[in-house]
Amino acid sequence: TDGAPIGDEMLERTMRQLRARGPNGETIVVESGAALGLTALDTKETVPTAMGPVRHGPLVVTGHVRIDARDDVGRALGVAPGELAALSDLALLARAIERWGDDVPARVFGEYAAAAWDARARRLTVVRDAFGVRPAYVAHVGGMAIASNMLDAVRVQPEVSERLDDEAILEFLLFDWIVGPGRTPFIDVRLAPPGGSWIVSPMGATSRVAWTLRAPEPDRKTPWREQGLRWRDALDVATADRVRGASA
Repeated sequence: TDGAPIGDEMLERTMRQLRARGPNGETIVVESGAALGLTALDTKETVPTAMGPVRHGPLVVTGHVRIDARDDVGRALGVAPGELAALSDLALLARAIERWGDDVPARVFGEYAAAAWDARARRLTVVRDAFGVRPAYVAHVGGMAIASNMLDAVRVQPEVSERLDDEAILEFLLFDWIVGPGRTPFIDVRLAPPGGSWIVSPMGATSRVAWTLRAPEPDRKTPWREQGLRWRDALDVATADRVRGASA
């Protein structure tokens, strides 16, 4: 964020932490003050695997992405079925971020932690899925902003201190989990909010929540047997979407 170049050593430190998770290839895109890296893991699903960061419009987008109900998302974005079949989940999310911006977690469900860089606006947006299944660790220290789905990839930069967050550690010892939203054991490292985004621009860093789970009103009119059949049908649809055509 201070205009300094991104050095090769800085990139190597971060990417080294990711390689074990992505043995099928590595790509780094450097664009006007930002670098976005991706290590690929080909899971042999029917959906294409993203082999590197994706460009769409003014954005370069990287991340760990699995989108549920792809057909619904594609229709909402106006993507033809044939074109949709050739898109990775990351490429589809890139289109969604370009269209909906910070509202993506309220419109696209699944499991993802992704970062989008807009060089024209000098704006980094990190989005995280509605339930926070995928972690998105972030830090903004001095003139540097860094984000990753792996904690060590953020901590490895020398600018990110080793100092512990005493309150977070105390909460963990007392309750077996860290109560404070967005906290990690390290004072310089935070988590982007579930169902929301972490945004860095020349104005600084901010967070925004786009979606939270609200408990539905109980249905007291429909017989329980009928409700059970509806839930089973919904589970069948969700399971078919999850296995993506593979035998299970």
